[in-house]
Amino acid sequence: MEQSGIQTGEEPCVLENLSTEFSEICIKSPEPVHDFSWYPVAEQYYGVSCFITIVRDHPLHLWDANIGLLKQKYAAYDHCDQLWTPNCVEFNLDGSSILCGFENALMIFDTQTGTRTRINTTPTRKSKDGIKGIVSTIAFSGDYSGLFCLGTYSGFCSLHDYRTVSETGALETLYQLEGMGGITYTKFSKDGNYLYFCTRKSGRIRMWDLRKSGEILADIGRSVDTCQRLGFDLIERTESESLLVAGDCDGLLNFFDMREDLEGDRRLFAEKVHHDAVSDVCVHPFANLVATCSGQRHFPEYDDDSDAETTDSVENSIKLWRYQ
Repeated sequence: MEQSGIQTGEEPCVLENLSTEFSEICIKSPEPVHDFSWYPVAEQYYGVSCFITIVRDHPLHLWDANIGLLKQKYAAYDHCDQLWTPNCVEFNLDGSSILCGFENALMIFDTQTGTRTRINTTPTRKSKDGIKGIVSTIAFSGDYSGLFCLGTYSGFCSLHDYRTVSETGALETLYQLEGMGGITYTKFSKDGNYLYFCTRKSGRIRMWDLRKSGEILADIGRSVDTCQRLGFDLIERTESESLLVAGDCDGLLNFFDMREDLEGDRRLFAEKVHHDAVSDVCVHPFANLVATCSGQRHFPEYDDDSDAETTDSVENSIKLWRYQ
């Protein structure tokens, strides 16, 4: 078991590698997995836990995480009645609906029946109104207000009311930011007061205060030089605790203090956990555990003096860590 620590202030911050202590269930996918989402209402008494995946040129697959069996399929079709692969997927908070993002469109599936409803995010392809571009990320506020966010690769980050969408079948925008780089990942704070988002090929993670629409309270940095999505997660177990955990392209796992009244450098500590880009992190809801995964696309390079092929450090792995 590996241990690594860094001195921050008066107390050391320690990461303990637990990767050898958990078993795995391998689910083979016919094509690369573009996105996934956990079913938010797990039936704990019966030990049921599910998640849904997006696979290129295939319907959405709902899997049983305990035994790795396929439970349900959800197929989306475009205007030519061809199979349409979404770019992102997310359950609503009670798990009754599945939201999928497409180019200039949003599709909602009923989890039980599989019926689908298409909602256009812009009136026409050439129209300047609405939310234009490929919907790249969807996030729901955890305060059960019905507020959810859409991010697009064209630089739009917009807020909507899911109750209005369910009743009218139309997407009404409450507020939006635009003119930024392509949005790759969004996440609400636990109380729903803040929205965190990051953009493509940028190391900035921005903290948007939803109580004062349009005000960016914090703008933190990490090392990112890729267009791929590098996710992050939050630790908010008490009212006074607000930590953001994010990986970067240098293989570092960064912890940031996101309290509103804090000034100066928000980075608490950083530790190298992979030899490649940390593409996503996931924090356990109540235990001091965080899971990290690594990997990115590498292009071979050739030395001018020889025909030998050289590549950067490549690591495609998942690790589990205990932090203190």
